[in-house]
Amino acid sequence: MHSTFGQSTPDKTLQDWMQDALHDLSQPLTALQCRLFLAAQHTPGGVWEQVEMRRAVEEGLQQCERMIVHIRSMQQYLDEDG
Repeated sequence: MHSTFGQSTPDKTLQDWMQDALHDLSQPLTALQCRLFLAAQHTPGGVWEQVEMRRAVEEGLQQCERMIVHIRSMQQYLDEDG
Protein backbone atom coordinates (compact mmCIF):
# COMPACT_ATOMS: atom_id res chain seq x y z
CA MET A 1 0.00 0.00 0.00
CA HIS A 2 1.37 3.39 -1.01
CA SER A 3 1.14 6.16 1.57
CA THR A 4 1.70 9.86 0.97
CA PHE A 5 1.15 10.82 4.62
CA GLY A 6 4.79 11.43 5.55
CA GLN A 7 5.93 12.78 2.21
CA SER A 8 6.32 16.43 1.44
CA THR A 9 7.57 18.30 -1.57
CA PRO A 10 8.28 22.00 -1.99
CA ASP A 11 5.30 22.28 -4.36
CA LYS A 12 2.83 20.55 -2.02
CA THR A 13 0.59 22.94 -0.11
CA LEU A 14 -0.68 22.23 3.39
CA GLN A 15 -4.14 21.65 1.91
CA ASP A 16 -2.77 19.10 -0.58
CA TRP A 17 -0.86 17.35 2.20
CA MET A 18 -3.96 17.25 4.42
CA GLN A 19 -6.11 15.86 1.59
CA ASP A 20 -3.53 13.12 0.96
CA ALA A 21 -3.30 12.34 4.69
CA LEU A 22 -7.07 12.15 5.07
CA HIS A 23 -7.30 9.88 2.04
CA ASP A 24 -4.56 7.64 3.46
CA LEU A 25 -6.41 7.44 6.79
CA SER A 26 -9.78 6.76 5.18
CA GLN A 27 -8.72 3.68 3.25
CA PRO A 28 -7.55 1.47 6.15
CA LEU A 29 -10.34 2.78 8.38
CA THR A 30 -12.96 1.74 5.84
CA ALA A 31 -11.34 -1.69 5.52
CA LEU A 32 -11.32 -2.06 9.31
CA GLN A 33 -14.95 -1.04 9.51
CA CYS A 34 -15.91 -3.67 6.91
CA ARG A 35 -13.95 -6.40 8.71
CA LEU A 36 -15.56 -5.52 12.05
CA PHE A 37 -19.00 -5.57 10.46
CA LEU A 38 -18.36 -9.02 8.98
CA ALA A 39 -16.98 -10.29 12.30
CA ALA A 40 -20.13 -9.09 14.07
CA GLN A 41 -22.20 -11.19 11.66
CA HIS A 42 -20.20 -14.43 12.19
CA THR A 43 -19.20 -14.79 15.84
CA PRO A 44 -18.09 -18.35 16.72
CA GLY A 45 -17.80 -19.96 20.16
CA GLY A 46 -20.05 -20.34 23.17
CA VAL A 47 -22.74 -17.90 24.21
CA TRP A 48 -20.46 -15.88 26.53
CA GLU A 49 -17.73 -15.63 23.88
CA GLN A 50 -20.28 -14.57 21.29
CA VAL A 51 -21.67 -11.84 23.55
CA GLU A 52 -18.23 -10.52 24.45
CA MET A 53 -16.96 -10.67 20.86
CA ARG A 54 -20.06 -8.95 19.55
CA ARG A 55 -19.73 -6.22 22.20
CA ALA A 56 -16.07 -5.66 21.31
CA VAL A 57 -16.82 -5.57 17.58
CA GLU A 58 -19.72 -3.14 18.08
CA GLU A 59 -17.48 -0.86 20.16
CA GLY A 60 -14.85 -1.02 17.40
CA LEU A 61 -17.48 -0.10 14.81
CA GLN A 62 -18.60 2.86 16.93
CA GLN A 63 -15.01 4.11 17.16
CA CYS A 64 -14.57 3.69 13.39
CA GLU A 65 -17.73 5.71 12.79
CA ARG A 66 -16.48 8.48 15.09
CA MET A 67 -13.19 8.69 13.18
CA ILE A 68 -14.96 8.61 9.80
CA VAL A 69 -17.20 11.51 10.86
CA HIS A 70 -14.13 13.58 11.80
CA ILE A 71 -12.30 12.69 8.58
CA ARG A 72 -15.33 13.62 6.45
CA SER A 73 -15.71 16.93 8.24
CA MET A 74 -12.01 17.74 7.65
CA GLN A 75 -12.34 16.74 4.00
CA GLN A 76 -15.42 18.94 3.63
CA TYR A 77 -13.58 21.87 5.22
CA LEU A 78 -10.63 21.43 2.87
CA ASP A 79 -12.93 21.13 -0.16
CA GLU A 80 -14.80 24.31 0.77
CA ASP A 81 -11.58 26.19 1.56
CA GLY A 82 -9.88 25.16 -1.67
